[in-house]
Parts: sequence; C-alpha cells; structure tokens
Amino acid sequence: MSAARRALSLLLVVALAVAGSAAGPVAAVPDARLAVADVTVTPGTPTVGAQVVVDATVRNSAGSPSPVELTQVELRGPGGVRASADGVGSLSPGDTLAVPLATAFDEPGAQVLTLHVEGRTADGTRVSVDRPVPVTVESAPPQVAVRTGPAAVDSPTRVAVTVGNPTTAPLRDVAVRLADPIGRANRSAAFVPTLPAGAETTVNLSTVPDAAGERTLRVAVNYTDASGVERRAAREVRLRVAEHVADLGVEVRRAPPREADDQAVPGGLSGLVGGGGGAVGGGGGESAAETDSPPTRFVVEVTNFGTVRAGDVVVTPVAGDRRLPRQRLDAALAPGESGSVTVDLADVTRSGPVEFRIDYRAGTQPASTATTLDYRPRVAGLELTDVDVVRTGNGSLAVSGNVVNVGRGPARGVVVEVVRGGNVTPVYPERRYFVGELDGSDFAPFDLTARTTASVDEVQVRIVAREDGEASTRTVALPVPPADGGDGGVPVGLVVLAVGLPLAAIVGVGVRRRRGGE
Repeated sequence: MSAARRALSLLLVVALAVAGSAAGPVAAVPDARLAVADVTVTPGTPTVGAQVVVDATVRNSAGSPSPVELTQVELRGPGGVRASADGVGSLSPGDTLAVPLATAFDEPGAQVLTLHVEGRTADGTRVSVDRPVPVTVESAPPQVAVRTGPAAVDSPTRVAVTVGNPTTAPLRDVAVRLADPIGRANRSAAFVPTLPAGAETTVNLSTVPDAAGERTLRVAVNYTDASGVERRAAREVRLRVAEHVADLGVEVRRAPPREADDQAVPGGLSGLVGGGGGAVGGGGGESAAETDSPPTRFVVEVTNFGTVRAGDVVVTPVAGDRRLPRQRLDAALAPGESGSVTVDLADVTRSGPVEFRIDYRAGTQPASTATTLDYRPRVAGLELTDVDVVRTGNGSLAVSGNVVNVGRGPARGVVVEVVRGGNVTPVYPERRYFVGELDGSDFAPFDLTARTTASVDEVQVRIVAREDGEASTRTVALPVPPADGGDGGVPVGLVVLAVGLPLAAIVGVGVRRRRGGE
C-alpha cells in the first residue's frame, strides 16, 4: 500500500471515532433477554360468547446473564385488559414457561390483542416484552332456523329445525328440543352427536296444538363448543293455529281408457261433495254404462278441503248389503292435497246405488264421509212380453210370446221351456224353445206346447241363460184360461223376470221371429 493510501485510511478511522464520541455512548445489552417464543389461540377461529384460550410461551434467552422472575402477564385489547396472570414464576437462562390466558368476545369481527409480559432480574431491574395477537371472531354457533307446516288444533304439526355450524371447529352433543310445544309433543327432541365445521343438519320434530290462534313455538339447542363448554341457543317462531276442520271431498268418475284421458263421466255420474257426503248421479245424458271407458272400473278421488292432515284414508264400496274390497291411499293428505284409488265394480251385476264410504283420521281424531254412485252395469235383463196362453183341446196348451232383453249386456244361450210339475207336462213339438243370443234391447219370439188337465189354472215358464258369464234361471207363473172358456187365449202382456227393471219402458211387441224349438 502507498503512503497516500495509508494516510487516508488513518484519517477515516479517526473521523469515525470522533463521530461516535459526538453521538454518545453505545446502548448496553440488557442483563435479561426476555422474549415471547410462541402464542397459540384455541380455538383457531373463536366465536362470540365462547371461551378462547391464549397460550403464551415466554423464554429467557440462554445468553441472559441473569434469571428473571415473571411478575405479570396480560392480554390487552382495545377496551383494556381482558385477562391477566400475576406471580407466574421464574425463568433461568434458557428456560421457557407456558402461561394460558382465557377470555371471551361479545361481538364478531377481526381484532388485534397485545400480549404484555413483565419481569424483574436478580438485581431488581424491570424488563418487559410485548407481542401482538391477531384474532378473528365469528358469530356464535349454531345457526338455527325453524320451519313449520300448516298448524291446526288436534293435528300433528311438523317442526323442521336446521342447525348450522359456521365455525372451523366441530360442535358436539347437539340436542334440539321443543322448549314450548304449544300442546302435546309427538316428538319433542332429537340428538346429533357431532356437527362438523361448516356443516348443517335438519331434524324433524312434531307437536299437536291444543288451542287455535296466534301461538309462539320455542326451540332450544344445547351443544358443547370446541373448548368443551356447554352452551345453549334458542329460537322462537310465531305460527297461526287454525280450528279443527275435517272435510274430505269425494269425486267418483269412470277410469279412463288411457292415462291421458281424464274426463269425468257425463250425465252427472261424477260429483264433488264436501265432508258431509252426498249423492253422485241423476240428471240426463249418458249413463256410466254408455261410455267407451272400461265398464266397471272407477276412480275415487278424495281432496282434503279441511284444516287438518287426513291420514289412514280407506275407501270401502258398498253395493246394497254387500261390502266390496277396500282400497287404501298410499299417503296422508295435507290440507289442499288430493289422492285417488281405482275400484272395480265387476262383481256388481244389478243396477242401483253404490255407496263409497271414506274412513280416515283427521289429525288425531277419527272421521268419515261418503258419496253414492247410481251404477247401471252392462248386464242382461230378460222379460216376457206379448204372451198368449191358449187351450187347444184334448188337454193341450199353447204358450207363445216374446223374450225381451231390456238390459245393456248380452244374454247368451237363452232357452225358454215349460216347467214339468203337477198336472203340466211339456210335449212335442215345442217342449223347449232355443232362442240363442239376445243383445241389449233385442227380442225374440218363442212357442211352447204342453199337456194339462182341466183343473190347472197356471203354467210355469222358465228361462235359462248366461248373463255376463254367469248362468241364470228365472221362472214365472202364467195364468191358464178355464177349460169351459173355449179355445180362446189369455193375453198375459208383460211378465217381468228381471227384478227392479223399469216396466213402463216396455210396450207390447207384435212381431214374431222364429228361431227354433224341439
């Protein structure tokens, strides 16, 4: 190095020494080197009202020349000291000490707390250290929402309670119960062992109100938070309780031939009646047997016009003194809902009223209603008309007339014959007369011959046929003219064989068609 460079270096050293002297003495290293080594907040995301624990780890550096006695540890916030611990203990050089501090927050939001630690060294020197502690406080769990269905007196009312956990820690032992069920509770409590962080669950409770009007339903939720503290949340919901009204409307209509065809039976065979029941039928137009729909299948639809839930709905058709198979609705009907069943009346072969009895449970009380269908099945109805009974001499008897099918269904294999008995004996050439098939509103003539004595005053004629697949036999007694009255015949006119069919609709028939005999 040259002489000039050595001189410059010496001047710089002198200048630095002079500058250091002008600035004052250099600060000395503290005798105790106190520090906050770690801070842990439990739970990591505290909630309003829940306990929060701040664990502070305080350390005396290994290079510290003196032990330190911790005199005070405080957790400070914007409003002042939130928690503190006095006379915590002593720290030798290199030692650490954990100090837990517990607090709680009244409002949600982000806050920055300060951990303040004070102590004294062996010679009484006061030392301290501060450490910021940021905390984000969330709303108090759980979030509770209550939904109710339509409420009425003596009717189970569904109470759906949704519990949500918006925090980052699970909730345990969540118990939901009706604190004030406003009546008799069917299901008053439900339990959820664990509700994970960020999850929600819905439990269904049920109560039966005992009085109408504006009522307040109270729900309580008990749970254990992340710090192990048992807590409680409550919610209230106002609901209007209606009076108990049981009212099922009933509609009967022919089952459609296709699913898309939902037309009611014309002519008034379908009707809607209230809970008191009513008749379905009457009026003009087509009957149920005159449409293109299936002739025996009917849809019975019930609609809940009441204020209470209708459950256990059973439809029972009754024809005369005969109960037909019952049908049950698949589900209960809430107010305003409808349901239906299909009933087959194939076993009903006579015209007349068919009653549909509806038994159900209106809320918690039994109830019933009914409606009536004027049912006219497609079956045959055989009658005799324009009948003549004539004595032909030598003890012979001639019976002639027409067989009329006044029904809507066909009669097949129709045979007319004289009944053997007493002094009456069927004889050749017309012991039996085969008519064959008679469709609805059709007729056929017949001729019969028999032998009898003068004392006989009546002869029995029997009709054998198959109607709607069923064999039937019907017999009628015809008056015989006296033996001294000559060969004149007795016009019998209309003789009814089908019970209950209208007589006034049949007129005398003078046309004869011969089909066969033996």
